[in-house]
Amino acid sequence: MHFKKNCDVLTHDKNTVGQIDRVVIDPTTDEVSHLVVKKGFLFTEDKVVPITDIETTSEKTVILKKTAAPDDYPEFDETQYVPNGGVEDFNRRQTDEARKLLWYHSAVKAPNLKSAPYPSEQKPLYYKQTHRNIPDDAVALEEGADVTDTDGKQLGTIEDIYAETETFKVTHLLVSSGMIKKDRKLVPVNWIKDIVEDAVLLHINSRVFENLPNADVDEA
Repeated sequence: MHFKKNCDVLTHDKNTVGQIDRVVIDPTTDEVSHLVVKKGFLFTEDKVVPITDIETTSEKTVILKKTAAPDDYPEFDETQYVPNGGVEDFNRRQTDEARKLLWYHSAVKAPNLKSAPYPSEQKPLYYKQTHRNIPDDAVALEEGADVTDTDGKQLGTIEDIYAETETFKVTHLLVSSGMIKKDRKLVPVNWIKDIVEDAVLLHINSRVFENLPNADVDEA
């Protein structure tokens, strides 16, 4: 199976839910665990889809095993608002803020007082916390991420990720380069030194990469 950049993701009954945005990979095993599907016709937020929910993949589509609903999958970036100092402190300070707001409105209505400073708390009532719904230590690799050689030279960008159907282990990356006439080369997974969200570092130099034959793949 393979996962192409911006490939359409469809439900079992062929409704489009969105497009592939990222492929979640465990760097220690090179296994794909999830896809991040960016919002589209059915998904109004970017969602995380387990790889075990994928039925088939092709150059243009990924088909899910079931008729999916938006609530079936968690958001990729889930935001929570956490009270500063705990729930009890939040409730106490929220009540204090309400009293001060009443004082403020009474003060500005006084005949000889045109304005009054609103005595707001310096410390916010809550803080925003963002959590990614992917396994610990996994990397949500962007398709279109840069591929660099051992010296940091950019070789191209990721266009496609190939994995074994049974084990979901990544076997090759399809790396494309060039503006008008694109070269496409299949890079074996054992050439990967490190993976981060927006880049893949290889442990080979650019000469080895350039000597790879062009891959016989469709441009769709």
